[in-house]
Amino acid sequence: MLYYIYWLCIFFLAKLVFLLYHINLTATLSVSDIAGIFIHGFMLDLSASSYLVLFPLLVLLFTVYAGGKLTSRIIGTYTLIALIPLVIAILVDLEIYKYWGIRLDNTALRFLGKPREMLASTSWGMIVILVASLVVFVFLLFNAYQKLIAIHLVQSEKPRWKGIPVFLLVFPLLFVAIRGGTGIAAISVSRVYFHPDPYPNHAAINVLWNTMHSLLEKKDQPNPFRFQDDKANHEGLSALYAETNPGTRLLNHNKPNIILVVLESFTAKLVEPLGGLPGVTPQFNRLCNEGVLFSNYFASDSRTDKSLVSILSGYPALGKISIIKFPNKTQKLGIISRDLAQAGYQTSFMYGGDVDFANIRSYLVNGRFQEIIEITDFNKSLRTGRWGVHDQHTFNRLIEECNQETRPFFKVLLTLSHHEPFDVPIPPKFGRSTIDTKVSSSAYYVDSCIGDFIQKAKQSSWWKNTLIIFQADHGSKFPGNTIVYYPEKYRIPMVWTGGAIIKDTVITTYMAQADLASSLLHQLQIPAEQYPLSRNIFRSTHQFAFYEFNNGFGFMSDSVKFVYDNDLEKVILNKGAITDSLIQKGKAIQQEAYEIFLKN
Repeated sequence: MLYYIYWLCIFFLAKLVFLLYHINLTATLSVSDIAGIFIHGFMLDLSASSYLVLFPLLVLLFTVYAGGKLTSRIIGTYTLIALIPLVIAILVDLEIYKYWGIRLDNTALRFLGKPREMLASTSWGMIVILVASLVVFVFLLFNAYQKLIAIHLVQSEKPRWKGIPVFLLVFPLLFVAIRGGTGIAAISVSRVYFHPDPYPNHAAINVLWNTMHSLLEKKDQPNPFRFQDDKANHEGLSALYAETNPGTRLLNHNKPNIILVVLESFTAKLVEPLGGLPGVTPQFNRLCNEGVLFSNYFASDSRTDKSLVSILSGYPALGKISIIKFPNKTQKLGIISRDLAQAGYQTSFMYGGDVDFANIRSYLVNGRFQEIIEITDFNKSLRTGRWGVHDQHTFNRLIEECNQETRPFFKVLLTLSHHEPFDVPIPPKFGRSTIDTKVSSSAYYVDSCIGDFIQKAKQSSWWKNTLIIFQADHGSKFPGNTIVYYPEKYRIPMVWTGGAIIKDTVITTYMAQADLASSLLHQLQIPAEQYPLSRNIFRSTHQFAFYEFNNGFGFMSDSVKFVYDNDLEKVILNKGAITDSLIQKGKAIQQEAYEIFLKN
């Protein structure tokens, strides 16, 4: 019993540490809210503790005739082995939630195969703090075990046969605790949800239980977003994606060169013409006035691996699942690069980091990119960033590659300098005293690279026949520490510029990242039937933007904005007149996106 309480106390401390680490969010809660976190999270704590106690209980059962010293050594070794990954999970979870707004699960664990990129997201100072915390916490917790529990095991008498009936009684009780009761349905994470706001519910989750459950849970069967039958869903989507408008022509000919620059974490909150901070991106601000600015453009999700598929395949994000992890599925998606290659374009993808990260290479190969340039294709002297080659060098390489082309080209550049921990190779313009100043300083550096690239591009022979698209892969909580599901976090800039643009303008239409594929291909007069969830916004009857977070979605138009949480099964943020019909439209997109995932 004492050993069971030991693990329960650890999970209590883990919740306390979580609340203190995210004090800016915790400070908004009432005393009853904080109490609710511990009360409603207790069932998951019981379940996780029961899992941890199973093995020691078996040890006690099989050593009923042995001395206490042997039992103590076995359980002590097990406890230390269990403590290390548990404390690691607790500490890593703190940083995961800080940036992603989700608790540690298989969404984050899929990056473990690339420790270099995973560590690159965190500053060395934070890594040192986390490692030191790991050592300190494991030492203190194991020391507590030795003083409070191990000493009793060593001194205990041999229970012999009298212990067997006790074990026979305890084992069923443990399994009841693991399942969360005797009902038909086993315990799930929804058991802890008690509050209309996500943060208290997230704080109540047991990180060990959540991580292990997400690893064991089958993610591809059945469709968790099945809200209505297929026929009704398809009819609703057909109406939502209908096209009746005559369309707008932005390009001066049908086969321009195309450069797509995907800017890491380049949130609209940094761009002054979009209402962002002044003076952070002066070069990009200038482009907003020289090209076509899309002022209501929204990312599909919060991660690059999901956003790339949205941009190039017109495929909305899937919340917890990233389709890029399934090459057999992405090969069946439409991909812009494949269509352009068939139209006679030379295609290439450039990234200063490792394209094997998050399984990106397989997606690029499926997309028929004829050339993939990554970190190993740059001189070692240029690999000075935490993530790889800084943006000034990749932009210069892009200019060189374009200058060598003799036929129409489609080139994609994914930047990396504006990524945690926001290390840049120049003195930080706004300092590094806070996370917001780090973000602004990093964005200023990337912006200077953009300005230099545009200046060189304008002097080239290919400029007048080229469309250059700048857009972010996703938004960011920072600057401002925006709540993870708020639309402001997903609003990103997109500008079309270059000599192939007919005229400068601002397009205020609400547009999702997944809509780029169909909109661009129609400008090039290339069919886009392979992109069923991508709208041609220049002809679309209904204007809206849709994004997904961990288990919910946002839906926006010029008249309404709302966020729906699937766990709570309710709207958690709204502005405007929301109807059940509008909520159903968002659900229909979720349902169809997952159906495509299952069928591919």
